[in-house]
Amino acid sequence: MKRRTFLTSLLGTAGALAAPAVHASAPQLLTIACPSNNWDYATFREFIDNSKMILNFRPFNNYMEIDNELLSGKFVGDIIIHTMPHLSRYHGKKKLSSLNFNNIYRYKKPEFTLVGQRAGGEFESIISLGMYYNGLAYNKNDFSGIKPRSWANVFEPADKKIKSSLWHRDIYDIVRIASIYLGLGANPTKETAEKVKKFLYDSKAKFNLAVNSMDSLSTLKSNIVHTSSSNFMRQPMADKQNYDFIMPNEGTLIDEVACAIPDNCRDKLLAEKFLNFMVQPVINKNFVTLGCLTNQCTQTKNLLPKEYTENKIIYPQMPKDYSLYYNTFISEENTNIIADIARAII
Repeated sequence: MKRRTFLTSLLGTAGALAAPAVHASAPQLLTIACPSNNWDYATFREFIDNSKMILNFRPFNNYMEIDNELLSGKFVGDIIIHTMPHLSRYHGKKKLSSLNFNNIYRYKKPEFTLVGQRAGGEFESIISLGMYYNGLAYNKNDFSGIKPRSWANVFEPADKKIKSSLWHRDIYDIVRIASIYLGLGANPTKETAEKVKKFLYDSKAKFNLAVNSMDSLSTLKSNIVHTSSSNFMRQPMADKQNYDFIMPNEGTLIDEVACAIPDNCRDKLLAEKFLNFMVQPVINKNFVTLGCLTNQCTQTKNLLPKEYTENKIIYPQMPKDYSLYYNTFISEENTNIIADIARAII
């Protein structure tokens, strides 16, 4: 049976909050692009009824393909849900519409609190929905009594019995994590690029590169896997019961799931009203819990059950000196360097 992604699950959960009525000139169709596999319209039934709109969901799995579409001006869609490094790059290239924050609740960095009536900001075209951590899922039976607290266990395992997988459809994250492991920070530079590239090229025979980040742990048949806190928590119980999740000692990336409006959107006002629907605390809470995401927004967090906010995988307790790199903005120069390094292992 086909498993549902957290976005799919969100859309299968009826939302009780109706969206505002849309102005008379609204188009017939609103296209929403997001990393997912299939969609269910139930959550947005009231939004559809009030706006008289047809919502068309366009899933994508190839991040580089979407990058090329958006940066070349050939992107088809009115809303895009993606991770912050990609959206911030589109913002820097002026491929996103600036938002009218009189219409939309806003997450204010770095506190991640919702505020209204706000214009401008670091990325005035992007709204954050939730966060997740990169880490390692490991089979407790194969690491009995020993927690694999290093990225070395996936990049260059010392024990031949260890079968490791790097598990992310965004290959750029693997490059950044390799750079973190080597003690070079999260974004390789001209000075460090060759060292990171050589390391990954020399190491690629030692790990399996899993392209589909939604593959189950049982499908991968690895005893240690690079994944995210969100993906790990959404694994079927039968698959993850023998596994645990850990954030390695060298540090890790924290990613944001966010949404924006492309500059060629057909009806910006309607798109803004849809984003407003998505970030209202009750709907945002549904998005966060179904995605097993971290959220520090006061209005949303107050709605989360205690057992959720006390979950040590979703809300990890880290030492004060732990190296946590916010995967928020990558310059165009860094992006090109990372893309070049990624070709060493693709």
